[in-house]
Amino acid sequence: MFECQSCNLYYRHPVDQEAASEQFYQTDYTEKGDKLTTYMPTEEELSELKSQEFNAGSDRSIARLLPIFEAAAGKIQDTKIVDYGTSWGYISYQLKKVGMNVQSYEISRPRANYGNQNLGLNIVSNVNELKGENDVFFSSHVIEHVPSVSKMIEIGKSVLSKDGVFIAICPNGSPMRKAMHPKNHHSAWGQVHSGTP
Repeated sequence: MFECQSCNLYYRHPVDQEAASEQFYQTDYTEKGDKLTTYMPTEEELSELKSQEFNAGSDRSIARLLPIFEAAAGKIQDTKIVDYGTSWGYISYQLKKVGMNVQSYEISRPRANYGNQNLGLNIVSNVNELKGENDVFFSSHVIEHVPSVSKMIEIGKSVLSKDGVFIAICPNGSPMRKAMHPKNHHSAWGQVHSGTP
């Protein structure tokens, strides 16, 4: 790992190439035991998740995120937000349900298709389809997967309004955390996390 002296983010090395990353997320991206990001629920499981509001209080629920978005945009209703790296859309679906104006991007076309077909979303897999003038650019555990952090930040800037806010949730990669919790650190920074913070 390397620490950027400008932004103090930690980076894995070597980084994945963009073409390899694109291919990986179409077919190979699964995490053992994962029932959240890489796992696409059955029809019955999805129906239960929706009826339980995605297990309010769990990592699937947006309840913990709403105060952050409200602080960033000054409101929830009609806030224009980009959910970048939405997976199969469980966050985008909930954002839409609370009245936010959501655009969703996901590199994995199978997951984008799942969200579009099963959650009534419009998840795109081409960043050029994202429209500008958004209040919030949001990503959760995406920045550590991308081949180029600077490119992701530029995408975020390009779709935000002048006063828009860039919010990225990512794993803690500090040397202190690595020393205290080596197994958790390796899990958060393992092979599926391609070379960036």
